[in-house]
Amino acid sequence: MRKMYEWPTDFWLRVLGEGLGFHLGHFPAAEVSLSESMALAVLDLANMKASSRPRSVLDVGCGWGQPAFELSSLWDAPVHGLTISARQAEYVNQTALIRGLQVNARVADVEHMNFSNLGTFDAVVLYEVLEHIVDRRALFEGLCRVSRPETALLIAVSCDCTGEGIWSELQGVQPLDSVSEVHEHLCRTGWKVVKSVDCTALTIPVWRFWLQNLNGICDPCWSAPANRLVEEFQELEKMFRLGRLASFQMIAHRN
Repeated sequence: MRKMYEWPTDFWLRVLGEGLGFHLGHFPAAEVSLSESMALAVLDLANMKASSRPRSVLDVGCGWGQPAFELSSLWDAPVHGLTISARQAEYVNQTALIRGLQVNARVADVEHMNFSNLGTFDAVVLYEVLEHIVDRRALFEGLCRVSRPETALLIAVSCDCTGEGIWSELQGVQPLDSVSEVHEHLCRTGWKVVKSVDCTALTIPVWRFWLQNLNGICDPCWSAPANRLVEEFQELEKMFRLGRLASFQMIAHRN
């Protein structure tokens, strides 16, 4: 995963579009664009939270910052991002400076940190990050150390509906949990799920957009990685359409 996210940003701009949102967008209508779908998916998750506006946000696995930028604008709150990629952290910080947003990112391997030196936050975001985590319970335990009694944990996650342990070496995706297993991990580490929504039907068109962009890449230097992603994305689209994978958004609070 680290190697893939260090591919040049120009390549990812051609695949993901200007917003660099690398998560399953939400398409409530046929005319929704790829970039709009990314913002709508983040907004849908934010709207699941209670009405109080967070004063501070931790975005674990912030990527190129698209969810962080959306949430900082929506809540008018500072967002601290963690990413395994130095290239992504640099992009987030430069873009936040240009756009005048209260977002900063630093390089961190969240599977090997104790979170004790970060302070506490009103909201913690895991936007399609659990898929890459080996020890999910350890991460949830670590996030308890940056939470307060009223902290909300906002999660978007792809879940395995087959019990086969679906995974991807290229994308750094570990064997996926079922939604009930995610709920159990949270329960056993001090969290209580208060809302959980199956969003799969909203996400299906994202694969068509990404595949169109990948198939439009003709540069010889990028043909190999583009072709590998095409193969993976085609298989993932099929699994979501067949109900073998599902996309969930959920909110958890401290027990």
